[in-house]
Amino acid sequence: MDEQSGPPGKRYRLRGLIAVVVAGLVCWALIILLLVKLLG
Repeated sequence: MDEQSGPPGKRYRLRGLIAVVVAGLVCWALIILLLVKLLG
């Protein structure tokens, strides 16, 4: 039960990083879909 001894913002920072990665993947997916529709 010594999880509270660590920095409290560590978990929030990890969630923020995951959110940024997910947003990036979504943006790339939208760009690829647009390219496929334009070229197809």
